[in-house]
Parts: sequence; C-alpha cells; structure tokens
Amino acid sequence: MNWAGLTALSLGYTTAGCWGGVDCPTIVGTPALVVMVVDSVTELPVAEGAFGSIVRHGVSTRLTAYGLRGLPPNDALLSLAATPSDAGLYLVTVSRTGYQQWQRGDVHLTKGQCGFATTTVTAKLQPAP
Repeated sequence: MNWAGLTALSLGYTTAGCWGGVDCPTIVGTPALVVMVVDSVTELPVAEGAFGSIVRHGVSTRLTAYGLRGLPPNDALLSLAATPSDAGLYLVTVSRTGYQQWQRGDVHLTKGQCGFATTTVTAKLQPAP
C-alpha cells in the first residue's frame, strides 16, 4: 500500500502517474481557468448571477461557480471556472444582468505533463448605462 499517497489523498491531494514516469502532485478539482468577477467601480465581487463561457476553435466550455468567501448565509461567490479538454488560446466571455458583457480573447491555458496549470484572470464588469 502506498501510505504517502493515502495521506496525501486525505488532505485533498493525490499523486498521479504521468508520462515518462513522472509523479504529479495534483490538487483535486483544480480548474484550468479561474475568472474573478468584480464590479469595475467598487471592485466588489459580482460573480453571483454571472455566467459565461470559454471558446476555442468553435468549441465552447461553460464557466461554472467556483470560489466562495465567507460562510452561509453571508457567503459571496467570487469566481467562475472551467477546464476544457485542450490547451491553447481562448476567448472568455462573462455576462451578468445590470452589466455590460465582458470579453477577453487572449487567455492562454497551458497543459503540461501533469495537467493544466491554473490561469487566473479578473473580469471587471462595467455597469450597464
């Protein structure tokens, strides 16, 4: 039995074998992309109610709720996240009622021997006129 792997698993980590015999520490549930969603004026989080996607070569991956701050009932959703199947350049779009749509077309997601490296961007949403 691999006791080191068992201990790591209990802490939310796992060791996965990768190409070339490399052992990869992987945080379970770590996304390829995290989008922090904030109001451009107040810089307060406005991810609650926001939605969006990432697109590469016509293939779309939905952004889902990811990061929370605080405890219920006073918690706040801070970010959205996605993990597509391929690395490369992505167009990221975030929308929310009361705000103008936000887009960024140069988000590069990288994938190595041990999976995706997490890329974080901030979507500063402009209030709608």
